[in-house]
Amino acid sequence: VFDRKENVFLASRKSPKQVFYEWNRNLFEKDGEKTDFVEKLFSNTENKFAPAYTRIINKIGKGTNKYVDLFHMIHYLGTLYNSLPQNDIKISKYVQNSNFKDLGFSIKSKNTNKGVSQEEIEKLQIRFKSDLAFEQLIKLWKGITDYLEVDIIEFYKTCKLYHAETDVRLHILGDRPFLLKNEEVSSIYESEFIFPLSKGVTLYRYLGKELKEISAEDRINVDLLIFLQSKHMVCGPDKSYLTAIANVALKYDTQKKIKYLEDKVFKIFEKE
Repeated sequence: VFDRKENVFLASRKSPKQVFYEWNRNLFEKDGEKTDFVEKLFSNTENKFAPAYTRIINKIGKGTNKYVDLFHMIHYLGTLYNSLPQNDIKISKYVQNSNFKDLGFSIKSKNTNKGVSQEEIEKLQIRFKSDLAFEQLIKLWKGITDYLEVDIIEFYKTCKLYHAETDVRLHILGDRPFLLKNEEVSSIYESEFIFPLSKGVTLYRYLGKELKEISAEDRINVDLLIFLQSKHMVCGPDKSYLTAIANVALKYDTQKKIKYLEDKVFKIFEKE
């Protein structure tokens, strides 16, 4: 594990789940008691995806099961993207600029099961929008609503899974895992992107030409960009490879050079 802030390797090896984790991020106090109900909801999504993830990265399954696994993956990507700390401000603005109807909620009286007055709805909106637990919950909810708006079959047709061809899987993971061609999109499904599923498997989502081949140079450039856009931690299975990436990254010391690398990485998506 490489600490970008301190520019050093951590003393001991760790798994990605030990590194890319923020303590108490989904722990909130409600009515004087601490609750992790939001974390349990996120865990439910992760647990459903876990078996599919194992099959995908190990190339297990075909036919119907393969498609179901990919649907789980597509849904999980939307949930994960919205829950990343880098999107906290974006989600906060989304909540503040939306009303219950925009968010897909209908407010009814528990006693009568009928709608309540507009005045009561507006009071509830103010109350909920000031609640950090609600804002965090919306990340999960937005992942679902974004997914439901996607033509899943068409999305699947524009995805390519890259599997490392050798047992020496040198690729890296960072705390900002998505490489997006368009950072301004409201949904992950609206952009071309690159996402490392594991140290040996990477997902490419394209909208231009179909990706026939991904060269070694392309893969190294992806790792380099993942390293550069990571804010704190980067990890990989091979220390010498990660050291080499860290050393090359020093040469990209200006925004202009990083933009040049971004253009180079996403050139693979350009139409012929």
